[in-house]
Amino acid sequence: MELQEEAKKGRTLAKEFADVLLIVTGGTLCMVQTANGYAPMKGLANRLKQSHEFYDKEFADSINLPSEWLVTPVTPLQQRIRFRVLEFDTLIDSSNIRIEDQIKIADTIRENYKDFDGFVVCHGTDTMAYTSSYLSFMLENLNKTVVITGS
Repeated sequence: MELQEEAKKGRTLAKEFADVLLIVTGGTLCMVQTANGYAPMKGLANRLKQSHEFYDKEFADSINLPSEWLVTPVTPLQQRIRFRVLEFDTLIDSSNIRIEDQIKIADTIRENYKDFDGFVVCHGTDTMAYTSSYLSFMLENLNKTVVITGS
């Protein structure tokens, strides 16, 4: 289906931005090098702001984007993605994830459902498949995209 037809149907492509919540639970994506090797560390949003692939500072400044938001350069679909980073208070080593942590991920998505077009969950790879399975049941009939990613 052509992009214009999708836009007419009121899908995300008709909006100026796709709004995404990046939920950071832990894993390699949020690690930084320390004196003792790599360790999960809060502050992913600030690290992403250092990369033009994830943050178009010039454009963000031109639209007075609040500092808690990031915005990407224009995507191949001629759209920008505006996103917020929500980091768990305690970052989780996925080899130690508990059902309570997986429920917290689902609850975070539910609590923010109306405000975002989609969700990306940064997760450690050790148990990512298990969390994905749990979320597929906990978020049954969800009409928005949830991506779970790790490295």
